[in-house]
Parts: sequence; structure tokens; C-alpha cells
Amino acid sequence: MSSLDFEINSDTNPVKFDMDIKPKRFSLLPKSKRKLSILLIYMIGFSEGLLHLSNLAIYYMFKDDFGLSPAQMTLLYSIPAIPYVIRPAMAYLTDTIPIFGTRRRHYLILNSLIQSSSFLFMGLVPISLFFSTIELFLITFTLAFCMTIAEALVVENISDGTDNLSGFIGIKAFSALLVSYFSGSLLEKYPKQRLFLITSLFPLLITFFAYFMKEEKTDIVYQSHPLKDLTKFLKEPSIFHPCVFMFLVVITPGYEDAFLYYTIDVLGYSPSFMGVLRLIYGISIVLGIAVCRLFFKNTSIKKLLIWSTLIVNILYPFPALITSGLSKKLGIPDKPLVLCGGFLMEAIFEIQVMPFLTYTTRVTPKGLEASVFAAIMTIKSVGIFSCKLFTALTTFLFGIDNHKYEHLTSYILFCTTTAMAVMFYLTKVPNKDEMELFVTRQKMTQNADEKT
Repeated sequence: MSSLDFEINSDTNPVKFDMDIKPKRFSLLPKSKRKLSILLIYMIGFSEGLLHLSNLAIYYMFKDDFGLSPAQMTLLYSIPAIPYVIRPAMAYLTDTIPIFGTRRRHYLILNSLIQSSSFLFMGLVPISLFFSTIELFLITFTLAFCMTIAEALVVENISDGTDNLSGFIGIKAFSALLVSYFSGSLLEKYPKQRLFLITSLFPLLITFFAYFMKEEKTDIVYQSHPLKDLTKFLKEPSIFHPCVFMFLVVITPGYEDAFLYYTIDVLGYSPSFMGVLRLIYGISIVLGIAVCRLFFKNTSIKKLLIWSTLIVNILYPFPALITSGLSKKLGIPDKPLVLCGGFLMEAIFEIQVMPFLTYTTRVTPKGLEASVFAAIMTIKSVGIFSCKLFTALTTFLFGIDNHKYEHLTSYILFCTTTAMAVMFYLTKVPNKDEMELFVTRQKMTQNADEKT
């Protein structure tokens, strides 16, 4: 993870903390404003990772308590994906419309309290499918808002030679790693509601640290209008083409939900094993971030996308060996093949996105930190939302339902074929020299604006 010892660019709009508030009572907090700003960023990522404790409980609640089929489950999960689609609106709000004189602090406090209350409500009040869906929507809405602000803070506090974003992503993966196994093992011992009550405590970490946040009221001067500046920036080839590729990767239908049902209903895997899968997923992301920073830091984004996509697409159809019965004939254990499914795809995609987002922090225009990051991540989110709809439709068309998995092998091969087809767009992604040229242009523009 990235070190806390770095310089904050004096030309940015840094976040400060009010150290005059009850100094004796909270003397354990670092006195350095520089370290406190990074601590808040990491606490947001840490809290988000801890929310994975309730993921399996929520999934089993919809599967077992409400009896949803694979297609219905996929369709339902498209609803809480909506907040990620509207992240540009959240970012534009927090970039341009302060509340109580702050652009970040009160938004963080408000959203973290709503998130905590939503988990508390799920744990204390027996609710129907309708209200469960509403609560899940509120949780993802507030989570998306907090993550949007965290990404803006990363960009605001960045300086040359530092990579705070990989540290932010790493702390999310690490905290998810801490609770991933227990998300399954605790579900076997305790009711789902208890896991919801425990999870309701985690967002309060954000509330606590955001309470000490004090922002300088610095006027941001835009070249024209923030929306026009944002649109112009996103149309740059070094930003546009990687975003389109990212969109195409996530929009393709996936077999993950149908195969997860298969592992539970046919293979009989317990929640504990599902927790182990989440654990391995978290380990994969942490190792992937470490490998990227140690060995591929100077590798071109295009080359990294090509090789990672090729590797994951080779491994992606392996679960078809299980559903077709070939694994038994060949004497191959099922569990290693299960790891080659959606969990691997998710982990590799997180690793693919990180270098591009790190690159984006170097070229983002001043004052549009949250808007740029939210817009880029929303492209991914729109793809995921569309993927949920396409997956629900194709799962239904392939005739896959509870205890009906005759066509699952064909469906896995269909999803793999569509994923492979996306690789052809990589020819549009700019090479390393072209992307570095854009960095130089942006720095020259920023220096010229500062002189005027």
C-alpha cells in the first residue's frame, strides 16, 4: 500500500482537519493534517471493504428467504446498481454545490449515517422483498456517494511520484480480505440479521473521521463551464478508448449467478466455502496490486490490458468442465475449477482498472476531481447495469432455473465467446508514448492557467 509520507501539491484544494476539536479526548489521532487527510481516504476504503461481511447474508436472504431464481436474482441486483450509474450527478453535486460551506465533509457524514441506519433496519425489523430491495438500494447509493468523494480526495491530495490510488484500492481489498471468510462461516452459525447488525457499525468509521474534517474555502476557476470541461476531457483518446474497452468488458453477459446457484444446489457447497471463494478473491486483488506496483509500474496500459484479458479469457470457461462432467472423467477436482469463474474475472478486472485510474489522477483538470473519477467509474457501472439485464435475459432464454441446469455448459461457452470478441477493440487503445504526450499537454495547460 502507498506510504503516508508524501507531499501535497500546494496548488490543489487540500482537505484539512480541525485539530482544535476536543484535542485531549481524541489525542490518538495523528496531529499531521497531511496524514489525517490520507487516513480519512483509507478509512472510507476500509469501511467499504468491511461491508463484504454482509454480502453472502444478503445473497442467501434473496435466494432462500424470498425464493428467487437465477434470472430473478440477476435482475434484482440491477436495481442497487443504479446508484453507480448516476455517480456523475453525485460528483457534480459534491464538486460544485457545497452544503454548510463544505464540499466533502457533510456529504460524508450524512451518507455514512444513512448507510449505518439501513443495515440497522435490516437487522432489527422483519422486512419483505420490496423493503429489502429498498434497503439494499439505500446501502449502495450511500456507498457510491462515499466512494465518489474518496476518489476526489485521492486526486486532490496527489503529487508527482506518488500512487495513492493503488493504496486506496489496496486497503479496500485488504479489509474485504479480513471479513470475507467470516461472511460464510458466521452465516452458518448465526442468523443473517446478526451479520446486518455487526455491519451497521462499519460506516460509523467514516462518520467519526469526517467529523474532524475542515476544508479550506478556495474558489475553483474553470476554463469555461465545469460540464463542458468534463466533456472535453472525456473525449480525449487517451481517456475515451480505455473507457470504451472497460465498458465492453463489463457489458457482456456472465454466467456467474447461474453457476453460483449450481454450486449450491448441485455441488452442495456451504456458505463457508463461498466465504473461502471471497477470501481468495480478496487475496487475488491484493497480490495483483502488489504485482502491478512492483513489476508492471512502467508497463503500458495497452500491453497490460492485452495480456491480462487474454489470460482471464483462457481460464474463464474452465467451470464448463464441471457442468459437462468432464472434470470427473479426467479426475480433476471441482473446487480449483470453481475459482476460474466470476471471482477470477472480477479480480482481474479490478487489477486492469487500477493502472488506468492511476494514470487519470495525473491528467485530471483541477476542480473536476470527483466528476472525472465518477464519470469513468460510471461507464463501468452502466456496463454492469446493462450486463445484469442482458444476463437475466440470456439466462432465461437458455432455460436455466432453480434445479434446471441442462444448458449451463452451453451458456458458459456463450459467455466466454462474447468476452473474447471484446479483445478486438484493444487496437483502438493508445500506446504508451501517446498517453504520456497527453500528460505533458495537461501539465503545460495547468501551468499556463496558473500564470494567468
